[in-house]
Amino acid sequence: MKRNSYYGRSFLDSILAILVLVGISVLCFIPTGIFLLAYFLLSPQGFWQKFVVFGGGVWFLGIFQFVGLIFFTIFWIGILLKDL
Repeated sequence: MKRNSYYGRSFLDSILAILVLVGISVLCFIPTGIFLLAYFLLSPQGFWQKFVVFGGGVWFLGIFQFVGLIFFTIFWIGILLKDL
């Protein structure tokens, strides 16, 4: 594929890379939004209620957050090293 830009990446490739990174960023932070929504809807009052809600959020949603962070890093490095 012939590149039109002086720096080795065409304008459309750069826009596509930015859109992919924004999409992956949104997907990566969905578990945080779910946790904040659940915390707001449950509105725990005491220490133990807050502890259980926070522990459940970290236990269940933290795994997905971590996996999303790994995928985000892999795609980010892949997009940056595309021209090398």
